[in-house]
Amino acid sequence: MRYVHISEVLHDLLEKDKITYEHSIRVGYLAKCIAKQLQLTKTQASQLIMGCCLHDIGKILIPTEILTKDTQLTAYEWDVMRQHPILGAERLSLLQLGSRTVMDIVKYHHERWNGEGYPSGLMWDNIPPFARICAVIDALDRMISDQPYRPAMTLEEAKAELIRNTNSQFDKKYVAACLRIPDEELLRKEIDILELLKDMGVKEEQHDNFNFISSDAKRVSRRSYSTN
Repeated sequence: MRYVHISEVLHDLLEKDKITYEHSIRVGYLAKCIAKQLQLTKTQASQLIMGCCLHDIGKILIPTEILTKDTQLTAYEWDVMRQHPILGAERLSLLQLGSRTVMDIVKYHHERWNGEGYPSGLMWDNIPPFARICAVIDALDRMISDQPYRPAMTLEEAKAELIRNTNSQFDKKYVAACLRIPDEELLRKEIDILELLKDMGVKEEQHDNFNFISSDAKRVSRRSYSTN
């Protein structure tokens, strides 16, 4: 099977829904920031960033009318939406893209510390560590970005919400690490995608693979709508 470059998968996500694409890139950048706080190795950081950039890749397979709906989802629609972690992991496996660590981030980023998440209802240390990290920064980005149904929270409001849900939804050590990230990084207004590619170990000569994504999409702004 032909090797599939990460940029091709991100392009598919951009084509499906720009909102989800931009959210995913911002979560990838927050992964880079929290990797520094946790003093991860270069390899570990690369895997965390890649997994977080791809965490919502399964939404490519969610019907557009559900993915982009700007009102409350029905019970059936939520059941469909909750399939995206499994669909994403299966897609990466089929494309032979990413390590097991990356696939675990994609599959388990909606698990909760108390076992009330999905798709597997894992709890505590049974949830892969990098998926627990992604859960924290995924939630933070959604809170501090405008949503179709509400404006963005302030950073202080979002931090308080993370703390409130520590040891129920989130692992406290990763909430603590997230809260150590400087505010200017949490609220960075522009993210360079090519820098993230470099952080994932993509060599500069491979950056041409990203050229089919427009120049505007190579930089992602902080304030934009983001999906559930």
